[in-house]
Amino acid sequence: MKTLKSKIIAGATALTLLLGSFFIVNAIEKKAEMPAAKTVQAGEQWFKYIGGNPSLPGSYELNGDGSNSPSECVIPPTEQVCSLKAQPSGSNPDQPNLSTVIDTRYTPEN
Repeated sequence: MKTLKSKIIAGATALTLLLGSFFIVNAIEKKAEMPAAKTVQAGEQWFKYIGGNPSLPGSYELNGDGSNSPSECVIPPTEQVCSLKAQPSGSNPDQPNLSTVIDTRYTPEN
């Protein structure tokens, strides 16, 4: 009777270890299949005004790689915004988060 109990316990232990190994391997495979999260670029970048309402993020697009303001934009304030420097939006990194604007450039007056 004692050996039968020992064999049952040993069998249950082996089965538990086998099932545990299966679930661990399955979880690792699922994690490897998950797509990588879209990275948001950190820090402020330059966004060019493309038209529309200047108070809406959709009125701007990332200028190149975001490191420079467009060359046609000037520092002295005029009537028309040309570009601004801000952090990218969390939902669309190609548009600015307008609450983080740290610099603005303008369209030159003729």
